Amino acid sequence: MGSGLDQRGIPQAVFDTADYPDSDRERMFVHVYSLAVLVEILAQPVHCRIELCQLPQIHLRVARTSAQRSIRLPETIRMDRHDFVGIVLLQRGAIRGDLNGATVEVGPGEALVADFGTPSSLEHSDHELITIGLDRALVEQRLPWLTSLNGTVVARQAAEPLFRHMQELMDRIRADRPLRPEIEAQALADWIAAVIPAPGAAMAPSRRVADDGRAFERAAAYIEAHLASEDLQPSAIWKAANVSRSRLYRLFAPVGGVARYVIQQRLLRAHEALTDPGDPRTISAIAYDCGFTNVAHFARAFREAFGVTASQVRSGAETAVSARDVA
Repeated sequence: MGSGLDQRGIPQAVFDTADYPDSDRERMFVHVYSLAVLVEILAQPVHCRIELCQLPQIHLRVARTSAQRSIRLPETIRMDRHDFVGIVLLQRGAIRGDLNGATVEVGPGEALVADFGTPSSLEHSDHELITIGLDRALVEQRLPWLTSLNGTVVARQAAEPLFRHMQELMDRIRADRPLRPEIEAQALADWIAAVIPAPGAAMAPSRRVADDGRAFERAAAYIEAHLASEDLQPSAIWKAANVSRSRLYRLFAPVGGVARYVIQQRLLRAHEALTDPGDPRTISAIAYDCGFTNVAHFARAFREAFGVTASQVRSGAETAVSARDVA
C-alpha cells in the first residue's frame, strides 16, 4: 500500500491486490477490509483497488472490488471509532442488505446515505463506488439531518450532479492540480446539502437538480475557456450558459459565488504555470495571461490562496529543475 502527504497537504493512500502475488491477494484483501468491517468473499478471483484521500473532516474512498459481504457489528463500531456518516455513490454493480434494521437496495447511479456508526450487513456485487465519509462533528454542524436519513437511497437523476462533482474533484486530486483542501471540503458539503436536503425543506425536483448540474458545467466550461479575457463578466457567463442572472448566482452559491470561482480558477491556472519549469514567462506575464489586470492584486490574492508567494512557487520549480540537471 502506497501512502503519503502530497504538496497540497492532502493525505493519500492506494491499495491494489494487483501489487501482490496471487497467493497473497485474498489475505491482503481481507486484511485491508477488516480494518473497518468483517468481510466475506463471495466470488473468485479476488480483486480490489482502493484510493483514499482526506479533506478537512471528509474522507474520500474510491473502490473497484470483487463481490463481497461487509458486516459492521456493534462490537466493531465500539472498537474502531469510525464515527462518520457516509454518502455512497455507486457507479457500477449493486448493493443490497440491511442497514440498522432497514432493507436497502442500490443500483448504478444511485447514492446511499449510510451511518457507519450503526450496525449493517451489506452484500456488494463486483462494483465500483465512491464513498464520501463525513466526520460526525461536520454532520452535526453542517448537515444534521443526514443521520435521520440513514438507509435512504437517492435516485439516479437527483444524485447525478454530486457524481459529476466528485469525479471532477478526484480527477483534480489525481492530477496533482493545485487546490485548497478546506475550500474543497466546504464546497463538497454544500453540494451534499443541495442534493440531499433536510426533510421538509423545499426540495428541487430531480429534473431541476440534474439541469442545474448541466448548467453549472456549461458556465464552468465557458469560464475555463475565457480565463485570460478581461471581459469575463457574469453577463457573458449567464448568456453562454443559457441561464438567467439570478440562476447563475444560485448555481455558484455553493462554491462561494461567480466572482470568487473565477478568481480561484485564475489562481489555480497561474499556480500550474508557475510550477511548470518549462514555462518561460515572467510572473507578471503569467498573471496577465490568467486574466489579472493588476500584478499587485494578483500577488496578494495568490499569497492568500496558497500561503506562499508566486516567487516562492516559481523558485521551487526552478530549484527542482536544477536538482534534476545536476543529477
